[in-house]
Amino acid sequence: MQAALRNTEWIILRPPAVMGPRDEQFVPLFKLMSRWRVITEVGFRPREYSLIGVDDLVAMLAHAAVAEQGSGETLFATMPEPYAWRAVAEAFRRVSGKSSLRLVVPEFVSRGIGLFGDFRARVTNQPVLLGSDKVTEILGESWACSSNKMKRLWGVECGDDLDTVVGKTYRFYLQQKWI
Repeated sequence: MQAALRNTEWIILRPPAVMGPRDEQFVPLFKLMSRWRVITEVGFRPREYSLIGVDDLVAMLAHAAVAEQGSGETLFATMPEPYAWRAVAEAFRRVSGKSSLRLVVPEFVSRGIGLFGDFRARVTNQPVLLGSDKVTEILGESWACSSNKMKRLWGVECGDDLDTVVGKTYRFYLQQKWI
């Protein structure tokens, strides 16, 4: 068994946050922007996040399955540049025609909301969107990664820009009446 594993070719693709149709992760945030016209940012320091559209991730997985280079490598499958959440809100405004009020939630308030989420989860025995673990994740300095290695090895990068990914996601959510 171990000999077979030593001779097996593999590539690990590590995607960051994946946005697109059928993904439910961004529904609450799109709902805030669409219905309530609010965009929330945590803390006063800008934070950047890497993203990838689901269509690009599928294309990169398909490419990895037949790639002749990169065996034994770990590659980040991401858009070329990370984005502050404000850039996602601006893309939402452009594709939806709806502007949102920016609401900055101080870090200490966010931590309190996370603790309340933990309490609610224990009392109701139901999962919550925002618990203390998620708040700690959000408060990280940066959730950015680079696709440079993948581009160098394969010459590929994401085909969809931020507006396209946000637009596909927004239209799907509307069609499904999720927002």
